[in-house]
Amino acid sequence: MPAQPPPEAALIAARLAARVPHMSRREAARRAGISETRWRQIENGIIRVRGADYPEVAPAGTLARIALVVGITPAELEAAGRGDAAAELAQLPPLPADGDGHAPITREEFSAMGRRLEELTEALNRTLRHPLPPEQQQARDINEHRGQHGMTG
Repeated sequence: MPAQPPPEAALIAARLAARVPHMSRREAARRAGISETRWRQIENGIIRVRGADYPEVAPAGTLARIALVVGITPAELEAAGRGDAAAELAQLPPLPADGDGHAPITREEFSAMGRRLEELTEALNRTLRHPLPPEQQQARDINEHRGQHGMTG
């Protein structure tokens, strides 16, 4: 019977594929402090020894570093049955932004940023088409801020 990869293997693969901006396995492995070969073994959940496949369960510290690189949360590691790695991940400091100044984000976060940019562009265009006197603009800005943050009064 073929070896079954552990649940965290699929989570790693999905997160690496969903990362924006894209990151290669080689770069992800470098950031996690492991070789690309080791990354692939953990991501696939299988290690091949003398032609036979065996399940590969990453050490907690290694899995925590991988999780940090691809944006997996401690709660997700817990749900995958890796409370040991979740505890290690919770103790790790956040990764610095990459060389281009980008912190890792998901496609959903990227889409949300795009929607927010469209909203701001629309508001700017409205303002440019119909400018208000400064005191009215200030009042409108305050009301919009309150509305966006659930504040009243």
